[in-house]
Amino acid sequence: MYKNNIILALGLIFMLIFSACTPKDTEDLSKELASLKDENKILQEKISSLEEQLNDGANNEAGTMTSLSLAVEVVNILKARDMNELKNYAHPQKGIRFSPYAYIDETNDIIVTANDLETYMNSSDIYTWGSYDVTGEPIDLNFSDYYDRFIYNQDFANPHIIGNNQIVQTGNTINNIEEVYPNAQFVEFHFTGFDPQYTGMDWTSLRIVMEEYNSQLYIIGIIHDEWTI
Repeated sequence: MYKNNIILALGLIFMLIFSACTPKDTEDLSKELASLKDENKILQEKISSLEEQLNDGANNEAGTMTSLSLAVEVVNILKARDMNELKNYAHPQKGIRFSPYAYIDETNDIIVTANDLETYMNSSDIYTWGSYDVTGEPIDLNFSDYYDRFIYNQDFANPHIIGNNQIVQTGNTINNIEEVYPNAQFVEFHFTGFDPQYTGMDWTSLRIVMEEYNSQLYIIGIIHDEWTI
């Protein structure tokens, strides 16, 4: 469109001037017009190149999701309890490991594959997810009850603080996220506390752990954390 307008304007100017010019003037103007056309061609090529770069940049941005943006999407999916959607984010080979506290037990923490997420949510079967911090008793819960206590126990879609590859808060439990997931990225959704009388000891966090697979980030771990003895 811009190219057509430029050429049309140049043509009109040339016609108006040409009608009142001598042969020598006409020759000079013809050369000037040719020069302007060459400059216009160069400008159009630059415009086309810049537009192409802009489109490529937009496509790359749309196709590449950062760990933070992915984690925000996932935490909203968790809020909606939508396992059918969550399975699209689960690591195709490793599934998702669920850890009730900061210490990740590579032997006993339960791993759920993408295709089993809906089955777990709809099942009343009891699983042992670890041990309660205070009592040491086994965490024997079905997935739905575990979800309410150790996954979405607060509105993590609207946290007080977000830590991007940064631990915001730790308790007395060993945090071994970097040892267990050395090649991963994580985002922590954190609440500093709720009741002033506990002076922050009622804090809680949810960490979404991601790892790259086939040039795309997937969820490999969901870690709950809170104040521990």
